[in-house]
Amino acid sequence: MKHSLKKQKGSFNLSKFKVIFILIVICCLILAGYIPTFNSILVNNKESLKKDKEIIEEIKETSSYDDVWAIASFYWKPRYPDPGEEITFYSTSHANNGVIGSKSWRFHDGKTAYGYSVTKTYEKKGSYQVTLSVSAHGIKGGFDRDSTTKYVLVGGDPFPKIKCIPEYPSPGEEVKLDGSESTDPDGKIISYKWSYHDVKTPNKVIALGTDMIVYHTWSKQGTYIVSLFTKDDKGNNNTIDLTIDVSILKLIYTDPFARGINFKISNYGNVTAKNVKWDVEIFKESLLRVRSKLLYKKSSDNLALPSLDSQDIILKDFRRRICKIKLVISVDADNAVKISKTYYGRIIGKFIYLKEEKTRSPTGNLFKLMIPMGISFMIFSYMMFMLRYFTFGWFFFK
Repeated sequence: MKHSLKKQKGSFNLSKFKVIFILIVICCLILAGYIPTFNSILVNNKESLKKDKEIIEEIKETSSYDDVWAIASFYWKPRYPDPGEEITFYSTSHANNGVIGSKSWRFHDGKTAYGYSVTKTYEKKGSYQVTLSVSAHGIKGGFDRDSTTKYVLVGGDPFPKIKCIPEYPSPGEEVKLDGSESTDPDGKIISYKWSYHDVKTPNKVIALGTDMIVYHTWSKQGTYIVSLFTKDDKGNNNTIDLTIDVSILKLIYTDPFARGINFKISNYGNVTAKNVKWDVEIFKESLLRVRSKLLYKKSSDNLALPSLDSQDIILKDFRRRICKIKLVISVDADNAVKISKTYYGRIIGKFIYLKEEKTRSPTGNLFKLMIPMGISFMIFSYMMFMLRYFTFGWFFFK
């Protein structure tokens, strides 16, 4: 038995009724002025531009060089005070075409003072904030305000600085430790003390000397922390540390935007690196770097790398993919410290785009979720609207 649905005579098409109703509503809103037409938009833009020009011309006619302009400034003596020493602050504020009126001082502890010069005493070493606010009265009756903030260094400590030459030393190579670029804000440095310790034995501190420049040679590879203690003529002191890696092998990724994996292993030492091995691993990264899946792994055979020589490694035998990756490269030798570097990036076919990251932040890509989350929210809102329309809306259009 065949059933056929035929449109009955006199029935009204609901979709056509909706379109006609929407057009009527839009026309009514345009006639009422709630929806601007293209012509009205052009007219409004021309009127707004005309008003802007009139305002600019009025400002040019009424403004002149005689307007008052306050500029706040101050200085203090002594420039580098000691704890407990009285400091005097002097205002050097001035006003263009006017006279400076009130001068208000505000200190870090919330206390205030007024006048051309004020005094203050700090009992402890440190950097303290001082703010000066001034007001100015113009010749033609104008008024202006300005403020400035500066920091007072009490008990100025010296600023030590270490320069290591060469920057990447090798075992048996003489290293120059230079502290001549150290400075002191309120005097001069009279004492230098050098020391270092191995990261594996932090409690074993070894002295290097008391001169401004010292020399040292590390016979073994490793990571060492060099410390420089400085003291000035007023008894203030400060210390700075520098980490120095002593190794004969260096790993350099030669081209982070290339076809394949390209890196170089160099021997900066005076001896041959024996049984050098390298390992390369590619992991597929999830969106938030929570999970990793191994995609590619390759290791090298034992090789000897002579002194001051290098070897370029190019790998292209991995599978073509389009995904986010983590690349880990490790280099080791019998007479060298193991080096391992991690890179994050993308693989598109045979091309790899990488960026070295020393620290890994699992939540670093959280903001990248905003676009898919926004699209998902829009789709969900549209589905809820359609569900509500088909549930209740048909009563109004029935």
